[in-house]
Parts: sequence; C-alpha cells; structure tokens
Amino acid sequence: MTVLGLNLFGREPSASIEVDGVILAFAEEDRFSREKFAEDRLPFDAVEFCLKQANISPKDIECIAFPWQGNSYADGTIQKFYRKLNNEFLPDDETLHWQNHNLKIYHPKHIRRSIEQLWRGVTGFESLPEICFVPHHYAHACGAFFCSEFDEALIVVFDGNGDYECTSIWTGTSNGIKKLASIDLPHSLGWFYSTMSNFLGFYQGAGEPKVMGLAAYGENTEFYADKMANIIISEDSSWRYKVDHHYLFSGEHNFSSEFTDELCSLLKLKPRKSTDPLTQDHFNLAKSVQNTLEITTKKIIEYWQIETGLRNLCLNGGVALNCKMNGELWKTGKFDRIYILPAASDAGQSVGAIASILWDKYKKKLTHINDAALGPEFSDEEIEQVLEKSGYFYTKHTNIATTVAESLAKGQVVGWFQGRLEMGPRALGCRSILADPRDSALRDRINTKIKNREPWRPLCPSILEELASEYLEYDTSAPFMNLAFYVRPSATNMLSGVTHVDRTTRPQLVSKERQPLYWNMIDTFRKITGIGAVLNTSFNVNKEPVVLSPEDAIRCFASSGLDSLAIGSFFVSKSRLTSKIEINEEIKNKHVSMKFTNIPTGYYPIGSNRNVIKVNSFEIAQFPVTNYEYGRFLVWLENHSDEKIRHPLQPIQKSHIPQYWYNSEWNQKNHPVVGVDFWDAWAYSRWLGLRLPTELEWEVAAAGIEGLRFPWGNTWQPDLCNSSERYGEHAWRDGCTMPVDSFPNGASPFGVLDMAGNVWEWTETPFYTDFLSNITCSFDGDTPISIRGGSFRRDKRYQQCNERCESEADCRGSNNGFRLCR
Repeated sequence: MTVLGLNLFGREPSASIEVDGVILAFAEEDRFSREKFAEDRLPFDAVEFCLKQANISPKDIECIAFPWQGNSYADGTIQKFYRKLNNEFLPDDETLHWQNHNLKIYHPKHIRRSIEQLWRGVTGFESLPEICFVPHHYAHACGAFFCSEFDEALIVVFDGNGDYECTSIWTGTSNGIKKLASIDLPHSLGWFYSTMSNFLGFYQGAGEPKVMGLAAYGENTEFYADKMANIIISEDSSWRYKVDHHYLFSGEHNFSSEFTDELCSLLKLKPRKSTDPLTQDHFNLAKSVQNTLEITTKKIIEYWQIETGLRNLCLNGGVALNCKMNGELWKTGKFDRIYILPAASDAGQSVGAIASILWDKYKKKLTHINDAALGPEFSDEEIEQVLEKSGYFYTKHTNIATTVAESLAKGQVVGWFQGRLEMGPRALGCRSILADPRDSALRDRINTKIKNREPWRPLCPSILEELASEYLEYDTSAPFMNLAFYVRPSATNMLSGVTHVDRTTRPQLVSKERQPLYWNMIDTFRKITGIGAVLNTSFNVNKEPVVLSPEDAIRCFASSGLDSLAIGSFFVSKSRLTSKIEINEEIKNKHVSMKFTNIPTGYYPIGSNRNVIKVNSFEIAQFPVTNYEYGRFLVWLENHSDEKIRHPLQPIQKSHIPQYWYNSEWNQKNHPVVGVDFWDAWAYSRWLGLRLPTELEWEVAAAGIEGLRFPWGNTWQPDLCNSSERYGEHAWRDGCTMPVDSFPNGASPFGVLDMAGNVWEWTETPFYTDFLSNITCSFDGDTPISIRGGSFRRDKRYQQCNERCESEADCRGSNNGFRLCR
C-alpha cells in the first residue's frame, strides 16, 4: 500500500509518503518557499519532492490522509459544539471569526477543492485518490505511538486545538489505540502558553520557545503563582483542569486580540511590546507560566500512569515541543522509556495521518522512526555547480569530518550541510551551525552576530551517545533534542556554551550507527579537545526557515557571521571570497543611472473614498531597483560598513544580501531585486542619497491626477502587467518576476512603469488601517510597513492603485522589491 499524508491550512503545511509501512520522505513547505511557516500555502514543492523521493507514479497512491475530521464540519457536529461553547463562554468577535473560518476551511468540499488544486499542480492529473479524514488528536496519537518502537504505551496529546479537543489521553497496544479521556476547548494549555507569549511581547506561534528560555532567568514568586492559579484552575481531586476564558477571549481587547484587558488587570502589568526592554517582572512571569504548564501536565501524566500501569510514554502535539516540560515529565520516574516525534507540532501530522490510515484500513504499523533525516539531499555534483556560481573559493576533502573538527577546535563557527534534511524544528546534524561547546563567548556571538536573535537564548549540544552519562544527569535515549536534562556540576565548564542559566541543556545524543559522519566529526573533536560534544544550532538566521538547498546554505553563509561552511565534501572559507557580480569597475562606486519622473505639486484623489489631498512635487524612479543596480551596492559593502546609511532601528548585525541572491531564477540583471526587506531598501536608498517613496507619493505616481483604478486606466487588462493571472491557480509556485521594462503600455499617467504587478514595493510609511489620518507618522520599529503594487503572485484586486498591504520590516519575500524617490 502507498499513502500520501498532507497537513494543509494554517501554519506548517507538510507532506509525507509511505510505501509498505515505511515513511520514505517528509518535507515542510516553508523549507522550499523560504517563508517561515509558509502559512496557508499549499505544499506543492513538498508533495513533488515526496513523490520523486519515493520513486513512484501518482497513480500508485491509494489514499491521501488528512489530519482533520472533515465530515464533522459538514454534518453539524462542530457547529453544534461551537454553539454550545458560545452559549457558555460568550466569545468575542475574533473567536466567532475563527470558528466561521474553521467551518469553511475544514469542510470536506473545501478540503477536496484544495487537494484537487494541489494534485493537478503537481501531477497534472484531474482524478484524485481517495481522501481519508482523520480526527486531529487521533492522528497525533497514532503519529506518536506507531512511530515509536513500543508494544504498549500511555499516549498524551497536548496542543492548541484539534477539531474540538486540546488535551487527550490514549493507550496504545497491539490491538490499536484507544481513547481514555479528553479536555475540550476552550481549556487549552497551548492557547494559554501562546497567550502569555504574546503578553510578553513575542510573536504568537514563534515566541513560545523564547518564553521557555526566558523562564530560567526568573524567580519563583507567590504573586505570579497566585495569578496563574486564577487562569489555570486545577481540580484538586482529579487530573482535570480548566482555563478561565475571561483572560483569553471573553472581554475587552484594547491591548491585543490574543488576550483581554482583564489579564492586564490580573497581572498588574502592562503588556510588553517587542521593542520594550525585558525586566525582572517579565522573567518572573515567564517562570510562573512555565511552572504552571509543568505542574498541570505532570498531574495529568502521573494520574494516567497510575490508572493504566503503563511504563512507556508517548507525547505529541505542539506543546510537546516544550523540552523543559518534557524533561520534568520524564523526571517523575513513572516511565521506563519515552518517545516524542521529532515534528511534534502540526507539521508532523502528515505522518500521523498516514499512521492512522495504515492501521485503520490495513491493520499495519509504521516502521519505527528513529532517524529524522527524511528530507531532500544533494550530490557533490549539484553542490559544486552552486559553489562555482557563488564566487567563493572552496576545497574538496576526502575526510570532511576531520576538517570540521579541526576548525571547531580552533574556535571557528562552521555551517554544516550534510545528507538529507531533518524533519521538525530541531538541528539534528544535517543542517546545523556548529561551534566549540566550551566557549560561552561563541554562544553569544552566534546569537547576536550570526542568528540575529536575543542574547539570552540558550543553545544546545550534540553529544556522543556513549559519553552522555559523563556530562548529563539522564537515563533515557534522546536522539531528537526534545528533552531537557541537567548538566552534571563536574561538566559545566566543559559545556559552558550550551548550559543554560538553570544548569539545563537540551541535547541530541548522537548514535554512530544512525549518523556515522556526524558521529565521526564529534569523535574527532573529542580526540583533539577531550570533549565528546559540539554546540549545535539550526542552520538559519532569525525569522527564516532552516536551509534546504545548497543555494540556501551559501546565501545564509554569505549573509551571516559564519567563519566557514562544510557542504558535502567541500569546505568553504570566507577568507577566500571573490566577487562574481558583473559590475564595471569604472562605475561601481557611482550613482546608478536611474531615470526619474517628476510628479508636480497638485491636488490628488487618494484612497477608495477619493479624498482630495495636496501633494508637493517629487521625483520617482521609472522602474523598481534591478538586480544589476543592487549588485553595485553589494560590491561597495565588501569594503565598507553600512553604519552611516542604515536605518536607526535596524538590527546592527544584519546582512544586506537579498534572500534569493544566489538563485539564478530570481537574480537576473534587468529583473527587480527581490528578497529584500525594509532595512535593505532603506540602506540602499541612503547609499545613493535618495529615499523610498511615502505611501501617498506612491499612489499619486500610480493613479495620477484622475485617481485611476489601474495605472493605465479604469479597466482591468491582464496583458499590461505581471500578475497572478499570467500563471493561473499556481502563481504561488510557478510565478516569477519579469524584466522591469516588459509592459510599456502599462505605464501610469506620469509614465512610471511597473506600478501594478511584478513586485510589492516598500514605502517609508508605517501601515495603519486609517491611512489618511496617519500620513505623517514615522516608523517606530514595531508597526508593519505599507507595501504597494500587488506583485506577480496577486490577482487584479491587488493591482489597483489604491490597494494596500502590510509587511513586517524584516520580511524578505520573493515578491518584495522597491523603487526610489527624491
């Protein structure tokens, strides 16, 4: 049998494929798209990879497994649950919108339409295999148990929500999986933790690991412990708990849509903005949040272990990524063994759905997943082709492990790109940044100068499995970096760079059998230094996915503070950089010969309401900045700092190399430069003594004195711009930029080109819903930026001159560019 598993909608779309009980491939779409989490994108690339890796025809797929109970959204079951919920808990508008959204996207008709679109795009076939719906928590439970090697186990799922459940307890035996109990919405530990992450100033969905790390700096206080007891209400005589909805969604939301004003009153603390400094109150609150999660989950685990008598534990769901909680659950001493899927969040649900269908339809168990390396890999030939184009000198080594170990021992920070990409969020020796674990200064350098993240974030070690007991207080297998252990006092100096302030660490224990190359590298490092461990963090920078391809690795290497790169058999050093950007020496330090158009002072109709506003004269570039023009900037930066041209709020340790600079598909001379964020666009404009247009100026240049709907007139003409209509339903996958002079007949009334389609263009204006009341506001570092122009990935609605969109300042999408103004 052959089953394809899909996780669609929301964050972390993924695909997996099984043949004869073995998962042959797993991939997350954001690794391909390079947009972290790839929210709401269909996993075209992930599915295409899985089919190719399994070497099977699409016609051989017997079933597509989907980890949501679609039929319950069609037969009224979920709708009835929501009505009951709303009668009891008085939801706010945001919650009602969320419920209606779920009823729409998880309806079988919508699921089928989406999968049909995905299937046609990848295979070209119209007919689909059977689609099999799996209850969300059941898929989590199956993914944990059937991927383990246990004959029997207690299974516990903790997540935000799935269908209507948020905590569920199961047993797994040779007879299958049986549900024992569950806790339904709104009593979600995942929602609780995410809400507190948001309150502490972190982006919900990405800030939870930060809260876990921050907690170690806090002190146990009676004040915050009492407040948490008001939010998570534990039933003394039972394992059950409740979450008080008044603090999450039932009430006024003047600070955030994620929590109510009542939470602020309870905590007697103002919600932190992401740019605010952290105080001891924030540390203490994080500590109490983490403690509350651990106490609540420990009570559940201990109760059900006594009830079932089972000595093996399987955990799954997004909350199971909390390694500190997992370590505390293990320390109860109630279990002999523990298994947590490497991709415990919804990304791993493409595997869980397969495990469910395989058992329910065929009474077949998946083969144990003990190696997370299930993604794409690249040959030395493919890697060398990319290195040739990159401009870096490189050497080929017969023993790359020894070369890397020697470099680490000399204090270098090395990018490690070997074999197949690992599944899940942890660095497991396939796409890693490595360093000497003894040096806390290297940890600080990696955090601040390489990964551009908070200096207090902990980093983790990879340790030779057979030596782990010398360094850690542990007694179980831990191959996937999902359990936190205490470092032995005698080993803290040897592991000071990977030991958190509370003396814990989250290790990967490396097996010689499963990862011979990685094991050999660490063992060689041991022979040189006496330490059988290395610092290991994921190969990416802040807010980007882990690198997938050689192009990704080279770009990350070039744009970060890495010293060297081990990629396949090749070793690359920054001391040997030679630029291959084709720039004429005679003009490389001169102003770019851009053509500008004068926009006269006048009264212009602005926005959908056609408000007439006086705009003073300015000049705007006829085209967006091209790759050729931006390349001059990069040549200049090879010998200069951006100190005098960067935005005052720009992160100091930031590279201006675009996201897709080493990808020939995007880096064509006369195409608009893409993969640039607001900081890049700002610095480039100041380098030339120019600026970005304001949002008001951009619209005037596009719509003219008559306030046209489109730059060329009031009628939509798809042949006058590069929009999604050029690529059909697969624009997100197949779309691409075009030369900036491709549509002369699409010029605005002032003769400005490319104002519709091709790329979204950065402006200097912060995004506010009430645009005209905030024209003069300056960027505060926190508010999103307004972008205009629609891009090749958007339909005609977004190509209108007055259409607006918002983007975070550090977004480097493949359809983000800019033009200049003066």
